[in-house]
Amino acid sequence: MGLFAFWLLLSGGRGPGYAAVAAVAGGIISAWLAPGLLHQPRPLAIIRFLALFIQQSLVGGADVAWRAMRPSMPLNADWHDYPVSLRTPAGQSLLLITVSLTPGTLCVDMHNGVMRAHVLTPAMADGIPRVERAIAAIFGEELREAAA
Repeated sequence: MGLFAFWLLLSGGRGPGYAAVAAVAGGIISAWLAPGLLHQPRPLAIIRFLALFIQQSLVGGADVAWRAMRPSMPLNADWHDYPVSLRTPAGQSLLLITVSLTPGTLCVDMHNGVMRAHVLTPAMADGIPRVERAIAAIFGEELREAAA
């Protein structure tokens, strides 16, 4: 959708039919060239993930704002290493992005299946397994016991 809007911007609004045909053709060619790499997301799981993300964003944002307004509140910033059980690159990327977008946490690296995140308090890392399970549900993945 973003590329379609970019096409319209560059073309001055002319030729949206060509852009639509090119987008559909590009999708079909991609699916043909990479069979089995595309996943059928589950709409209900996406809704659950979005609800969890919004909830964690609001709670995390309130916590960070409260700490900013009350400097006497303790900060125990630390690095948290989390073994990622998601196998799909799309799922892993969504986990890294979600952790980075949640207030109070920031994903800085993933190496050999271990995500490294900076957290303001150790408790802020407690929500990562819930997010990973929600993402696994979107892609229909079964998680290993270590991270579930």
